[in-house]
Amino acid sequence: MLDLTRRGLAGLVALYAGVAILGWIFDLPALTSFNVGAAQASFATATCAILVVLAVLAHEPDGRGERRGARIFACCVVAALALTALGQYALGLKDAGYLMGRSMGRFSPATAASFLLLAGALLMIGSQRYYLGASLAICALTVAGSAIVGYAYDVAALTQVLGFSAMAFPTALVITLLAIAILMLDPRRGWLRHMASGTQARSAFQLMMPVAVFAPFIIGGLANWSVGAGLVGTSFGFAAFAVIMIITLGVMVVLTCAQLARIDRTDARLAAIVESSDDAIIGKNLEGVITSWNRGGERLFGYTAREAIGQPMQMVIPRDRTDEEAEILARIHRKEHIDHFETVRCRKDGSTFDVSITVSPILLASGTVIGASSIVRDISARKLKDLELQRSNAELEQFAYVASHDLQEPLRMVANYVELLSQRYKGQLDERADKFIHYASDGARRMQQLVSDLLAYSRVGSQGKQPAPVEANAVVDRIMHTLQRRLAETGGTVERGDLPRVMGDEVQLGQLFQNLIGNALKFRGEEPPRVLVQAEREGRLVRFAVRDNGIGMDMRFAERIFQMFQRLHERAAFEGSGIGLAIAKRIVERHGGTIWVDSEPGRGTVFFFTLPSEL
Repeated sequence: MLDLTRRGLAGLVALYAGVAILGWIFDLPALTSFNVGAAQASFATATCAILVVLAVLAHEPDGRGERRGARIFACCVVAALALTALGQYALGLKDAGYLMGRSMGRFSPATAASFLLLAGALLMIGSQRYYLGASLAICALTVAGSAIVGYAYDVAALTQVLGFSAMAFPTALVITLLAIAILMLDPRRGWLRHMASGTQARSAFQLMMPVAVFAPFIIGGLANWSVGAGLVGTSFGFAAFAVIMIITLGVMVVLTCAQLARIDRTDARLAAIVESSDDAIIGKNLEGVITSWNRGGERLFGYTAREAIGQPMQMVIPRDRTDEEAEILARIHRKEHIDHFETVRCRKDGSTFDVSITVSPILLASGTVIGASSIVRDISARKLKDLELQRSNAELEQFAYVASHDLQEPLRMVANYVELLSQRYKGQLDERADKFIHYASDGARRMQQLVSDLLAYSRVGSQGKQPAPVEANAVVDRIMHTLQRRLAETGGTVERGDLPRVMGDEVQLGQLFQNLIGNALKFRGEEPPRVLVQAEREGRLVRFAVRDNGIGMDMRFAERIFQMFQRLHERAAFEGSGIGLAIAKRIVERHGGTIWVDSEPGRGTVFFFTLPSEL
């Protein structure tokens, strides 16, 4: 906001400087004086104003860069013109101030001194001497402000700030705007840093400064007009001015105190929240030095606030992870947020523990980064539970794999001998015996299918490959070719949009698409099945949709269909063990995505799932 305001002020000055130059070229005095007083903004004034504008726009916070030379050159030219004029006045030369001839106006001593101060302010701020630079700009602002007050109250002594000749009214306005723009170059340093940083200081400044600048000007002007018009006497006018100013400033002091009290209460509540947090909430500057340390930090790390504040963050970082802090600070300089970064930190006693860190830049109202706030949470217990859960899941996967694998052989033997019994003795026994043999054979086949599906389910986690870039188009095309026979039998078609590349296990993604497209062909209605596969990006994820025109389902069963061996229809109506969607869900979740369904009986089904996009 300040940067935009500064550029706006500079642009306004540049615009007027151009207007003043046109005024001299086409002999239009109204453009160089605004018809206020006899003094006119000279051609040299307009030239200096343009040069100062260029220097303001070329300013860079670090004082270096490609535009540094242009800024210094512009300031030196302005300073040379100002010193030349002041030298002429000091020597009492006849044509003192007429730097570009009498036809182009006179450069008054006040104007020359003001531009010299502005050039010096720019050079000082550019060399990071902020206090001196701001002081010079304020001096120029005082000179120009005195001239403006002189014109407002018709006091010639104020318009001739340094004697000899008056500063033109437009010139006073230009210097005022330029001084304000220069003060906005880097408000976080120098005299104005208190007003640009703290909440209380900024609030007090916003309330008091407009009153301090405009109230005396307006009230004094009314008093002066009243005395000049003969409405009141001089003594009464001064007395009225004093009373009204006392009341105005008193009201502003009360309002400012009330505003500061509200801020204090808010800050106190925020401080209480920070202090009562179980997490460590740590403030640090851009060099990584700790500036605040709450009680959560004392409990978590073992250091008291007195021990921690003023120390570098490296004190709680293990030696093998020291590079992390440099990377964090670099991202903070770029105004980036760091969410739930998991790493390791060390306590005062030297022990280490797992933490999750969230780091946010601390910004001034101007958008300048002045530090960072870190929230550090101990996740050691969660990590231990996660490790135990991973170990338990691995053991369960291994058990399911071994159990299903070892069941294959005895089941195969049972199925083969029951089939052999059926072939040899069918019709030789009674009808009941044939029925029993059929039941046994069918049960053995279904048991084989269940064991085979259970083995496929366990392999999703135990035999999955590391994610790699996968062409989703190629995977779907391959599945369409695999299902070509079923498509011909059902009269179905599969269409796909342009699918983006994703990160995943290509084999498992093929299994995922085969299960979903196969379901669409299986649970079809009276019309030939139509399947549409589409995808669109959602940030770092890709959302896929597999849409069909099948029989649909009641959304009450939306969660049930993803559970193992759950069926919504009788086995005689649709073949299968009911594990296909459970496998699909496990594949999606292994890839860090989610899967869900949207359906309506008789109107088809859409399966949605997300996968990570290619890095």
